Amino acid sequence: MSRKNSQIDVKKILSRIGEVVGSKKHEEISRALGVKPQTAANWKTRNAIPWIELYQFALNKDVSIDWILTGRKFGEEHKDTEKEKFWNEKERYFFEEIKELKKKNKVLEDIFRVLKQAKRKDDPDGFNPKPLRKIINIDDYNKKD
Repeated sequence: MSRKNSQIDVKKILSRIGEVVGSKKHEEISRALGVKPQTAANWKTRNAIPWIELYQFALNKDVSIDWILTGRKFGEEHKDTEKEKFWNEKERYFFEEIKELKKKNKVLEDIFRVLKQAKRKDDPDGFNPKPLRKIINIDDYNKKD
């Protein structure tokens, strides 16, 4: 993901820092972070800001790093945008699908292991399906999805 498309908004972060120091002036905000004004201007341009400066500022001023980054107060619930809700639903769906596939894969691995064992040379009948019945619950496979 490019930094231009990130959820981080350096201008808003610097604005919240300005609220804490009581100034909207770029120079004052930069000084509060212990950097030159040009450095902070570069952060805005790149939409990237070093975490260590934010963390040190939060500790020194006794403010929440979460508030500096997001504008949310402690304990305030994050409200997902419609886009975030859509992707969160998709993510949950795919994780559930992956879990199901892993379960099915485990069953297939067990079946393969039993089949390999059942096809031993010393087995007079050549194959014994009884061990498979322990692995496969026929009722589970007869259910329609």
